[in-house]
Amino acid sequence: MSGSSTQSFNMARPMIFGGRIKEDPIAWLESFETAMSLNNWTQWNNTKNYIKASFWDNALLWYKAQVLNLTDWDVFKTAFKQEYCTQEHMEAWQDQIETRKQRVGESVEDVIIDIRMLIGRIEDPAYPLPEATKVNWILRAVHPETAMKARDQGIKTMEDCYKELP
Repeated sequence: MSGSSTQSFNMARPMIFGGRIKEDPIAWLESFETAMSLNNWTQWNNTKNYIKASFWDNALLWYKAQVLNLTDWDVFKTAFKQEYCTQEHMEAWQDQIETRKQRVGESVEDVIIDIRMLIGRIEDPAYPLPEATKVNWILRAVHPETAMKARDQGIKTMEDCYKELP
């Protein structure tokens, strides 16, 4: 078999992102980071090309205007979040957390995963949300009987929620 050892085998493709308000910028970032890892995209010059290929519309225009300032992945990620994780997105994600209710036939685990994902979108690692706030969001979302049992058991952390809730 012939070929260069520098060839890249693309196992995963990131989502396409246009920068529109209805699109989830964090989902795109997660998709891109998964593709980076699976495809072993480690060199920034190549990664920039993959980013450009996964952008269209407003995101592509933004990227072209920013490209000279984007010196590595961390700089890009910070700039991308500043541009696309708007206050409108943050408010929508928080509203989804606060109005989330367990549906008929839905597992508690699914509710916890959903809320955990949304918390990841709104939480700033430099200013973590109080553990009690996160737990309260979960307990308000699950069936009232489950929440009552959890409170009786003294569940106070997210870790407790994962381990103790049925």
